[in-house]
Amino acid sequence: MEADDPDNPAGVPLEIIVKVARDENGKVLSIFMSLHDLTTGRKLIEEKRILEDQLRQAQKMESIGRLAGGIAHDFNNILTTILGYSELILMEMADNDPFREEIEIIRSAGEKAAGLTRQLLAFSRKQVMDKKPVSINKIIQEISKLLAKMIGEDIIITTVMEAEPGVVDADQGQIEQVLMNLIVNARDAMPCGGRLIIETQNVTFDQKYTRAHPEVKAGEYVMMSVTDFGEGISGEAIEHIFDPFFTTKERGKGTGLGLSTVYGIIKQHNGHVYAYSEIGRGTTFKIYFPASSKLIVESAADKGESLAAGTETVLIVDDEPSIRRLIMDTLEPFGYKCLDASCGADALRLIQTTSEKIDLLLTDVIMPGMNGKELADKVSKDNPAIKIIFISGYTENTIAHHGILDPEVNYIQKPLTPTILIRKLRQVLDSYR
Repeated sequence: MEADDPDNPAGVPLEIIVKVARDENGKVLSIFMSLHDLTTGRKLIEEKRILEDQLRQAQKMESIGRLAGGIAHDFNNILTTILGYSELILMEMADNDPFREEIEIIRSAGEKAAGLTRQLLAFSRKQVMDKKPVSINKIIQEISKLLAKMIGEDIIITTVMEAEPGVVDADQGQIEQVLMNLIVNARDAMPCGGRLIIETQNVTFDQKYTRAHPEVKAGEYVMMSVTDFGEGISGEAIEHIFDPFFTTKERGKGTGLGLSTVYGIIKQHNGHVYAYSEIGRGTTFKIYFPASSKLIVESAADKGESLAAGTETVLIVDDEPSIRRLIMDTLEPFGYKCLDASCGADALRLIQTTSEKIDLLLTDVIMPGMNGKELADKVSKDNPAIKIIFISGYTENTIAHHGILDPEVNYIQKPLTPTILIRKLRQVLDSYR
């Protein structure tokens, strides 16, 4: 009995069971009728179906994530060689060299490819974050310098930023990526030009808010929002806006990875992201980062410090020969002595047999057999004076917990470049241990 039945105007799903008792001659003695409300049963069946669909989707995304992370790992090794040697050549090349522009084009292409691998790693949540106290306002101010070239002069950008900006623990490069992805999406939503607003605000979520939003913990947050006044997104589409490979753009104009990348990065930062939109009235993305009480420390690169030479001995361990060669070609001209090994076992044998005093172990994280963390643990146990730097573009939480580095871990993200390598090396060697 369904909704269009005149005897059941409320449309309640019912099961009717009729039993008839007859005597030996077939005469009806009694009739028993029972009605069963099927609402609860149907609801349970529907909930089970939804959970099964969600499980299948989660398993599919996990498989895609593993594939994406593996591809990014291998691609980062290739990009390390391309970007590393491009930078080494440019370091030695005169400003007026006729081939300088071509080398800079190669480096620029490599940097764009590195951006794609970061998207894959963020999507698969396999990117290691080097969290430091940062100002969201400062990140927006630095990005604003590039916006005119990136989005065109027909879009007017307005920033409305908190006068006393909150500090958050974040990987600055990843926050820049989030902001750039949202700005590019806003530009695409306004093909004929328009207005874009970037806003920051310090907010407090109390217990009342968290009861209505159980995924949020009470406390202080820094909100960053990007608003456009473009085409808008339908209610049906916005439910899937953070799904991998979902896009509202025309074929060939979007991969569907941009917003899923944003979602992955925000979740790795223990933050929250929400989208609000109306067709024809524009879209707003609001992101909430947990506020931090830490102080911002200016880095050597921010202070403009030059690259420092050294005389220490460095043991380089990586299963990729081109990476070992690049690191040696980078460090030796700066005075460092270099030893290299292709795996953990060879590295341990070299440490035991060499007459050189090894000052620092520079090891890849993901290697066949013994991984970088296992190698570092063995080296530290027998040679506690040797300092350690990990290098990798991908991790299965070998040196991190849920993608976040422990404070005492020294780490360089692939694709690494000579400038970053030399600065980090000097920083670790000069630190007290």
